[in-house]
Amino acid sequence: MESSSFPAEIIHPARLGCMLRLVEHRTGDAAVAFQCDGCMLPGEGTRYTSVVDNHPTHLALHTSCALATPTLQHALVKGTMELRHEAPAGGAGVCSACFETVRGFHYYGSRKTGKGEHPKLHPCCARLPVSIAVQGGLTFELRAEVSHRCTGCRAIEWYYRPWCYRSTNSPDHRVYLHVKCIREIMESPGGGGGGGAGDEDDRVVARLLERADQSSKLERRVCKILVILVRVVVRMLIGDPTALLTEGVSAIVSPW
Repeated sequence: MESSSFPAEIIHPARLGCMLRLVEHRTGDAAVAFQCDGCMLPGEGTRYTSVVDNHPTHLALHTSCALATPTLQHALVKGTMELRHEAPAGGAGVCSACFETVRGFHYYGSRKTGKGEHPKLHPCCARLPVSIAVQGGLTFELRAEVSHRCTGCRAIEWYYRPWCYRSTNSPDHRVYLHVKCIREIMESPGGGGGGGAGDEDDRVVARLLERADQSSKLERRVCKILVILVRVVVRMLIGDPTALLTEGVSAIVSPW
């Protein structure tokens, strides 16, 4: 979704009367980082920010947090999810997708999962594509449960079950990557940041190969494709509305 398709101004979803304005916050070609005052997670670039006397205040929201609908039907969650503006009572709870602590805006599922928990999703995580077709031949689908080890952390699926992207049409080797691991690969030392786009891609490839078990035979060709998946998912998590267009992928996103 292009940022130009978002409304220029909206009323803050949790603070009645507070006007927010859409801002493309960049320094040169680099997107400026911020912390979302809705979900309390990092963001970059495009955001909604409050404006007083034409001077932006510190209040800022991801576009996904600012425009989140009161309810949501998600392909991977049974029943209706309700938007809540405060963390769960007692501060307990993690996002079903990324396994990060829920500290602010989130969707709360009305029906428990097989583990006896109510699913929760950050608004940005609720917008993650459920299917991504990457140039180079691989298609990835978002799944709530898988029966194999993650390529990134090698964890066995048991009680630890963040959502995972699984390749669906790899003839030689099926790839699994937790949403949580995708974020960690991009944010880890050597995983991204600094240098040009090519250098960043090389660092992500090196990080993927480092994490992969030797028996997985993860080829550099596959890693190059995974770099695109990593970039798309991370950009969606930080609230970049142009992620899908920038990477030129075909994706299916859960509607709001």
